[in-house]
Amino acid sequence: MSKRYVEQFLDLLSGVLKDAVSLDPRLSKGIQRDITRLATLSVEHGDALFTVLLPDLGKAFLAMLDRGFLARTGLPLTRSINTRTTIPRLFAGLWLKVFDINGCLRHDADPNFVLLLRQIFEAGKKYETSCSPKAVYQTVKGFYDVESGLVPPSPFWDLDWYTSTHSEHRTLSDVYCDSGILERPNWVDQKRSMLDLCQRVADRVVSDTFGGSWPERAIFNPSDWTFRHGPGATSESKRGGMYKYTFRAWNPRLDSVWQYDEFGVPNSSVLADPTAIESSVQLIELHSRLIAVPKTMKGPRLIAAEPSSNQWCQQNVLDYICGHLRRPGTSLGKSIDFRRQDLSGASALSASESRSHATIDLKDASDRLSCWHVEAMFRGNISLLNAMAACRTRYIYNALDRKHPKIHKLRKFATMGSALTFPIQSIVFCVIALTACCKARGLDERHWASFCSEVRVFGDDIIIPEWAYETMLELLEHLRFKVNESKSFANGYFRESCGVDGFRGYDVTPVKVKTFAESDRPGSVISAVDTANLLHKKGLWYTAEALRSSVDKLISRLVPVVQTGSGLWGDESFVGQKLDHLKRRWNNDLQRTEMRVFQPKAVCRRSSRFESHANLLQYFTEDPSSSDISDWASGYVDVADAGRSRRWVAFQLP
Repeated sequence: MSKRYVEQFLDLLSGVLKDAVSLDPRLSKGIQRDITRLATLSVEHGDALFTVLLPDLGKAFLAMLDRGFLARTGLPLTRSINTRTTIPRLFAGLWLKVFDINGCLRHDADPNFVLLLRQIFEAGKKYETSCSPKAVYQTVKGFYDVESGLVPPSPFWDLDWYTSTHSEHRTLSDVYCDSGILERPNWVDQKRSMLDLCQRVADRVVSDTFGGSWPERAIFNPSDWTFRHGPGATSESKRGGMYKYTFRAWNPRLDSVWQYDEFGVPNSSVLADPTAIESSVQLIELHSRLIAVPKTMKGPRLIAAEPSSNQWCQQNVLDYICGHLRRPGTSLGKSIDFRRQDLSGASALSASESRSHATIDLKDASDRLSCWHVEAMFRGNISLLNAMAACRTRYIYNALDRKHPKIHKLRKFATMGSALTFPIQSIVFCVIALTACCKARGLDERHWASFCSEVRVFGDDIIIPEWAYETMLELLEHLRFKVNESKSFANGYFRESCGVDGFRGYDVTPVKVKTFAESDRPGSVISAVDTANLLHKKGLWYTAEALRSSVDKLISRLVPVVQTGSGLWGDESFVGQKLDHLKRRWNNDLQRTEMRVFQPKAVCRRSSRFESHANLLQYFTEDPSSSDISDWASGYVDVADAGRSRRWVAFQLP
């Protein structure tokens, strides 16, 4: 990160501190000292001050809100005012709006200052920058370390053919009870009892949800559900690679559920065409490809690009799962909705005031979801379990770090990148949460449905009644999952779930800056304006203006000021639009006045490697006949980016 970016971060945080002064002018003198200290610290620590040190302090701040007191952490930037208090010197005025001089959470703690502190701490947490090779190595090492700690899959996951009659599956307690612990036999019995309850709940949840009042569709039949391709890359290709709808290889393990001549081509006549690529498909098992995508300066996020044939069939299973969850009257649908992340956010906001529910976040949740978890949890529907095993990718190719194996046989159920990872982990964690509720209330598995309205799960974001929190932690430990303690909250007035942070019923979610505007990167200009608008809507007007200044220096005369909620792109304002700084012209052809503006424009290039039969398969999948077919085109987007666009646009004049 260059010196210019450090200066822009300083301007941004100075804007946050000015917003604090606008709320309480008495803080002005102390704020000026804070701005000076930040400038000094930026010289000492550089960009790490904004992307590492302040975010670490932000984690500690959330723990303090949950505990209700400000403890000494030993972290940088936390030197206290004096030896008699734990209030840090840096931002002392803001700290004292939340904690009293003794370090206890104030009964009248101002949510506005909770938001301001969080904005200072989190502003640079998600800044888009490349990770060091060491950070990538540590992340890959963590991936393999977690893998080595998982229980190896049972022989079921290595079968070449899956049938609906295979039902010899062990239970959770068979796998995760360690009878070798002799010093605490009562604890082992308690663990087994809890895992047996979880198994019984799982059996009932799966059989009732994927069957129950819909028995005629309980057996998984691929023909009853739709196929599609997700937006992600496939393992066979990189940018500009093969067309997804052309299956140059078909995993032979898929044939037990999805026969290639029925589900891999638009019709069987293609196979008789010697010129068609589909007629010479290779029946081989491909691996997924490990990819590092930017996350934070501490390290990237690891995902995997799936083989196109596996991805194709995974989407078919996903449609089956979603179809059953969306059925009216389905109890599990009260806890899980893959399309409504906002429901978890609203629940977290409500719980921050009532404290009736706790929010739980897990570390490496998908990486710790083993094949044994899935096998035991879904044995109540053998046809579904067979389909998940058939389309699962067993091997992953690692080209990120030469110190670790290049080809690795996975113990986890699936990596991030599989279409089934998110829905399956959501169902598994929901079953665990429902078990915790039954256990905490002393009820058996027959009562699981009565707690569905109390539990909400979206991926690894879990919301559970506060009275079941400790039981939930114990059960997760038994199943070898790891709770992210810095992002799980049950005690105080702070809750967080699915990107929504709540404190005493107020939204205190900070806005994270991903990039500053650069003239040679139009996408950065669009991102900076959109981020400034988010800050403006939160009432952080000086902060928004500080971010806009990086845009104004470049193309200030091309960005319109538009009314908030108008749907137009530009600098949003609550008091109306402003266009007098834009160049104008009269369009004789259209008989209207137009302004010269900078407008977002997606630059998309579609794959040019089209095969007629594959196009037909895509056509049947996307069913464009249900809408305007004139707008439909085959292929898929290779590159999608924000391009530079200076256009003449007609605005309604004030």
